[in-house]
Amino acid sequence: MVRSTALDVAEAVIRASRLWSERPQDLEALALQDPPPREPQGLRGPMVRSASSGPRSLPASDPQATDEAASISPLARRLVARLEDSGWMHFQYRAGVGEIMSFHAYAARILQTLLDVARDEQPVFQGLVHSIAALLEPRAFAQSPGVSLSEARRHTLELSRELKILERNIHLFIQRVLDGAATAAEVLEEGFDRYERAVMANYHRLKTVDNVYRRRSAILQRLDAIERDNTALENAAEWYAAQRGTSEQEGRLAVKSELAQMRSHFDNVPQLVDDIDTRNARFSGVALRKIRYFLRQDRRTEGQLQFIIDALAKDEAPELEFDAFRCELLWGNFLYTPPVARARAAPQRLVDQPAANREQIRREAAGRVRRLFARRRV
Repeated sequence: MVRSTALDVAEAVIRASRLWSERPQDLEALALQDPPPREPQGLRGPMVRSASSGPRSLPASDPQATDEAASISPLARRLVARLEDSGWMHFQYRAGVGEIMSFHAYAARILQTLLDVARDEQPVFQGLVHSIAALLEPRAFAQSPGVSLSEARRHTLELSRELKILERNIHLFIQRVLDGAATAAEVLEEGFDRYERAVMANYHRLKTVDNVYRRRSAILQRLDAIERDNTALENAAEWYAAQRGTSEQEGRLAVKSELAQMRSHFDNVPQLVDDIDTRNARFSGVALRKIRYFLRQDRRTEGQLQFIIDALAKDEAPELEFDAFRCELLWGNFLYTPPVARARAAPQRLVDQPAANREQIRREAAGRVRRLFARRRV
């Protein structure tokens, strides 16, 4: 994005802002109070300001007399300059194109996180358990022990973080149902819409394709084997020392710390999964009890049921919104089913087996005993 395009985007953002539509005079005063410390150079050329003219004056704030373009343009330049000075972005000059806007690496990560929070997007399990197991496999680990250990440790931290986020999200939804839901419809909306999108997708993957218990034992065994492999530990220590610019002794300590940290996280995984299961079951119970409470307290439901009962007592069929005649249970006395008397069970005499059957049973039993205690087995 060139600087001119960045200024156009800034002007569009200012026009769409609520502050500009409600109090444009505040933005105009802000542009006059704090001008940019330096004039940017771009395709539009330098913004020249004469020394004799002093501070620039903007048109009056009267909507009929104010030129909107002339008012928004300095605000857009100020916004872009402030973002550049505060370290969110920078401009690089390219021949034939001009100044190209780029975000710093840390700013791009911060912006992505802010977008995820604003959109209420939840982290998705992306086969982290399988990735950790694949990185720790003997053949893959032997090729590059340092890289494999570093990546496996990073995936382990992401797995632990996402499990904690999932557990916390379930807790937040429980509190939202308890404190925020005021009707049965809101409880159902929380359970079937928001909870399904934010929790159940990851919970289903946790119980199926990304099941931690399937790989946890194998991963812990691989960690034990790596700790006993001196050659792999030395290679990993050399890689850590080269990457961090430290001595080999500090590299060995870093490798031991990484292995201990991974083991600690996988030791805590069962407790995290149990907490997730407990909170998920609690959410279902809380939502069900809240719906029952609202339905029992709803006078409209009570009045409708009373109306139906009174109409049935007068042999008047009310206009129902469902096809009651299609329900096979609505027959004569469907509201009460008397208990059915059953005959008491009486003890029966054992029937004597004939001699032929006894001999057959003896032969079968003897054959089984001989097979169990054959000479080759003994």
